[in-house]
Order: sequence, then structure tokens, then C-alpha cells
Amino acid sequence: MTAPKQHLPNQIVNLVRRTNQRQFLLRNDATGQSKNAAGYIYILAALKHEQIPHAVMTMSNHIHMCQTDTTGHRSKFMQEFHGLYAKVLNRAHQRQDSLWSGSEPGNTWLLDTKALIDAMIYIWLNPVRAGLVERVMHWDHFKIMPGDWGEILRFKRPDYFRDGDPNKPEYLEIIAQPPAPLAHIPLEELVPYFEKRIAEEEEACMIARRKKNKKVIGMEKCYVLKPTSAPKTKAVMYTRNPRFSSTIPELIVKAIESLKAFWGQYKRCLEALKKGSRESFPAGTIKLPGLLGLACFELDKCHHLKIEYEPFQFS
Repeated sequence: MTAPKQHLPNQIVNLVRRTNQRQFLLRNDATGQSKNAAGYIYILAALKHEQIPHAVMTMSNHIHMCQTDTTGHRSKFMQEFHGLYAKVLNRAHQRQDSLWSGSEPGNTWLLDTKALIDAMIYIWLNPVRAGLVERVMHWDHFKIMPGDWGEILRFKRPDYFRDGDPNKPEYLEIIAQPPAPLAHIPLEELVPYFEKRIAEEEEACMIARRKKNKKVIGMEKCYVLKPTSAPKTKAVMYTRNPRFSSTIPELIVKAIESLKAFWGQYKRCLEALKKGSRESFPAGTIKLPGLLGLACFELDKCHHLKIEYEPFQFS
């Protein structure tokens, strides 16, 4: 039996999904079709499954998303977002094969404030570190940056979807927000802090490239990449796909203990269900309680990791 995921409400997570064979199937061209489709479908799925977006970066062959899963339904969010985005892009590229890699998406719970901040900085710097553009602001694709926090993000329905569908209005809007551990800081202080951090990282990347005599590719060349082409660099095989990320080792240990306790409770409930019992499943079970109309255990009846993010302070 595959070990079940434990999705609890209000987890701050880092989600990653790559394309099939690392092909540039997500690449945005000068028309902005892929960018608009990504924005619209992301908002559609996020609103439906109550996800709060914090940081997003769409690359040509993968996408990073940092968000708060308020309901524990991010599996449904990913299913809808990835499925609809694949349909739109496959139509645009006149292809029928799988758009996404068959490997499991990255789905990492960020357990402390520093790990959360590091994850967002990493997400935002992706196109710069890859040598595609000198500044993140030059990367023309769907992204959510610190400057977008508190702002209304608005995207138009892609032509793929028919008019008149009440579930897919002509325009969709969402307000991006900083994650809860940072929400107590006024945006006029918080946004400049992250923009300064990003600028420092951009400068460091530029210096490193000059030392190696390397130039950036530039957005204009990225626009005309062949969608079925792929990076010349070899893919790193069999890397870890962590469930948890933290800069505090003790938190990782507690998180693993909590997950093992969940697995134990889940297995016992599943065996009881097979014998005809209708016992409740442990908190964080995704499918079975909904299918069977059963409530979950209260959190204090199942070994559970309670995350209390340390207050964020400017360094």
C-alpha cells in the first residue's frame, strides 16, 4: 500500500511540477498566451480549493508555487490546475501526449519562518540563476512577486474555454498575500525588504557569470524556444522529494514522527473499514472521510505536529 499523504488545514507548502522530458512546453511567447492561461487557471483552482498564493514562478519547463493550503485540499488544487493547463497548452501546441512528467510533484511543508523565506527567495530567483535574464522583473511569464502582495491579480479566460460557462467567467481576480508568519509587518516595510534581498541575489549572480564569462540568454530568445526542445544539461536523477523543509533539525524529526503516527492510525482505520467498521480516520486523511461521510479524529487524538512560526525580524 502506498503511504497516504497527510494534508492538514493551513499548511504553508512549496509545490513544484516539471514537464515531460523537461521540454519547454510551458514557455511563454510574445503573444503571452501561456502566461495568461497559467494565471487564469491558477486563480480558478486556487479560489475553488481555497489556496492563498504567496509566491509563484512559471519557468519554461516547470512551475514553482508557495501557498497556504487553508483546507488541506491542495491535491485537488494541483489536479485541477495541472489538468486544465495541460489541456490548454496541448491544444496550443497541437499535441496529445502527457504534458507533465510522470514523476511525483514536489509537495513540501515549510516548517519554520526561515525555511519559508528561503523557499520564496529561491522561487523568485529561478530565471536569474538559470541565466535566462539578469533581473527577475525581466522574466515575462506568470509569477507572483512581493510587489504583488495586496494587489488584485486579474487574468482573462483563455480561448480554449467556451463563453457562457458560469464556472469560468471572462475574467478572474485574486489578491496575493504574504504568508501568515509575515502578515503582521506592514507591506510598505515588508515588500522593500524582499525586493532588496532579490536585488542582492541578482547582483551576486551577475558577478558569478562575469567571472565565468557567461551571458544571459535574454527574454527574446526564450520567447522563440521550440516547445519540444529541452535543456542540454543532464537531468539530475533520483533526487530526494522531501515532504518537509526546515532549518531546525528537531522540527524535521518531530514532523517525521508525526507522519509515522498518522500512517499507523490510518492503517488501523483502513483495516477496520475492510472488516465492516465505520471508524473515523485520522486528521489529514484526504479522500476516504469525504467519500464515506466520516469525520476525522480530532487533532489531539492523533500524534500531530503543531507548527508555531517564530516571529520574523529584519536582519
